[in-house]
Amino acid sequence: MAPSLAPDSRLRRAFRALAAWPFGVVTAGLVSSLGIYVAFYPNEILKGDGPHRHAFWILIVLAAASSFLRQLATERARLEVEARVNGLLGDLGSNVGQIPRIVRTQPPEDFLGSVADAYRVLAYMVFGIRDDNGKAVPDRAVKAIREILVQLATLAHSYESRRGDLASFSANLMVFVPLPQIGIWRDRLLFASNVNIDKYAGVLALDERCAVTGRDKGPGYQPFALLVPQEPKAPGNKRYVVLPGAPLAFAEGRMEIVYNTAKLAEWAETEGDFLPSQIAEIREYFEKHTVASGFISIPVPSRSPPKPGEKDAPIGIVNIDWQKADLLKGPESGNSFAQAVRPLVALVGVALETLGPPWTLVRPSDPAAP
Repeated sequence: MAPSLAPDSRLRRAFRALAAWPFGVVTAGLVSSLGIYVAFYPNEILKGDGPHRHAFWILIVLAAASSFLRQLATERARLEVEARVNGLLGDLGSNVGQIPRIVRTQPPEDFLGSVADAYRVLAYMVFGIRDDNGKAVPDRAVKAIREILVQLATLAHSYESRRGDLASFSANLMVFVPLPQIGIWRDRLLFASNVNIDKYAGVLALDERCAVTGRDKGPGYQPFALLVPQEPKAPGNKRYVVLPGAPLAFAEGRMEIVYNTAKLAEWAETEGDFLPSQIAEIREYFEKHTVASGFISIPVPSRSPPKPGEKDAPIGIVNIDWQKADLLKGPESGNSFAQAVRPLVALVGVALETLGPPWTLVRPSDPAAP
C-alpha cells in the first residue's frame, strides 16, 4: 500500500521539513563563503573588475535568494500550523479570546482523576446489584446509589477547592413516578396547594434513603414529591408552569442551578404561572427550611430508547445541595462540573433501570417509603 499523504501524515511532515532544511544550510554556507572570500581577496573585490569581484557578487545574489526562499518555506509552515490550530479551536466551538474563560472554569488539577477513581469502584457496585441468579436486589441498589451520592457530594466539595465543611454538601436522588403510580406520594406533594394534579405527567419523588451528605448522613430531608407537568410551559404561554430546580431540569432535560433558594418564590412570581397559594407555600418553605442555600439539578439519563411518539426523557434527577458555600458561580462552572460527573450520574440510571421500572425504588408498598 502506498504511504499516506494526508495533511497530518508523518511522510508529509517529513517532506515539509526536507523542503525547508536545505535553504537554511545553503544560506549558512553561502554567508560563510562570503566571509572567507572577503578575508582572502579584499583588494581584488574592492578595486578590481576581475573574476574575484564577479564571484563575490554571485555569492551575494545566491545567498539573498536562498535566504528569501527559506523565509517563504518558514512562512508557509507557520501558516499551516496556524490554520491547524484555528481549525482545532473551531472544532471546539471556541476562539482564542475564550481560552482564559475556559481555563478559569476547568476543574481542579486532580478532579478528573478523582472522578475516574470513583467510577471504577462504583461501577463495580452497580454491576453487582444482581444476585447469582440474575435477580436485582433492592438493598444492593440502594447501597450503590447512596455511595454514588456520597461521592457526588464529596466531589462538589473538592471542585470548589474544599471550601466549607464537607458536611455542608449533600446529594439526593428524585425518581420520576408516572401519575397512575404515585399512590401515597399524593399526600407528600409540596407546593401543590389548590392544584388539580390530574393534568400532570407525574411527580419527582424523594425517598429518604436516597438522600445523603458528604459524610454519608441523612441531611434531614423528609420524603416529599414535586409535580411535573406535561410541558414546561402552557401552550401559548411564555411563563413556566413547572417548578424551578429539579422539575424544570427534568422537564427540559438539562442541568439547572439555583444559586439562592431564598429567591425561588420571586422566580415563581416573575417567570412562572403559579397560583398565589403555591407561591406563598414556596416562600414559607424556604424561609423555614435551611437544608440548602443553593443546589444543582442534573438529569439522570435513561438507557432505554423512547417509545414511538414519546420524547426522550430522563428517569430522575440528582440534586447536589450546599449550605453557606459559594459553589458553581456562573453557568460555565456549573456546566463543567455537570459534564465532569456525568459518568457517575449515568451510573445512577443504570442502578435504577437494573431494578426494573425506576419508581419501584419508591413504590408505596415499600415499608421504608412514607
